[in-house]
Amino acid sequence: MYLISLIISLACFATSFTEMSESDLLNQAPLVVHGMAGKSYSDWEVDSNEQKKIYTYTDVEVFKVLKGELSEKKILLQELGGEKDGIGLAVDGAARFTPGEEVVLALRPTSHSGVFQVFGMMKGKIKLEDPKVLPEIIKKLTPRNTQVAALTPPPLNSGNVAPSEQPRESQIKNEGTNWPVLLGVLLAIIVLIASMMLL
Repeated sequence: MYLISLIISLACFATSFTEMSESDLLNQAPLVVHGMAGKSYSDWEVDSNEQKKIYTYTDVEVFKVLKGELSEKKILLQELGGEKDGIGLAVDGAARFTPGEEVVLALRPTSHSGVFQVFGMMKGKIKLEDPKVLPEIIKKLTPRNTQVAALTPPPLNSGNVAPSEQPRESQIKNEGTNWPVLLGVLLAIIVLIASMMLL
């Protein structure tokens, strides 16, 4: 069988290998799951540029979603490269899987429902040879909602804060703007003084 091997070097991903830590990669990925790889197969696919390329597809059984939202218990991974019809396409840094391999995966969605790609190529695949490693990986995930809550101060007097707990400057401003009452009192004093002088 005639085999053509095409080696593709992707500089942008190669740079991410050296600059992006595992923690940064997990937190930047839209989805992180814990699961087990199943069978893999390669097939032709037309990409967004209308170019026909070989992709490798891998079934993954999802045990737990560690970050993001996912309702499916089984998903399909799509990675550029593979062998089909006697033609081989090898991609440097692409994630590859062995059936029965337990992994933590950083993923991003594709245009196809239930189909994902590994975020950060091979760095987005963490093989779990020891189950005790999983809690350490989960610790590297920073809940985004917690970050937002910590960085966003509560609004002044949002309904839960009593007026007396507002900053003093705010109280002074509110008290100083009650001019109609002050003018009414002043006018009453003037009328009283005038009436006393006429007596």
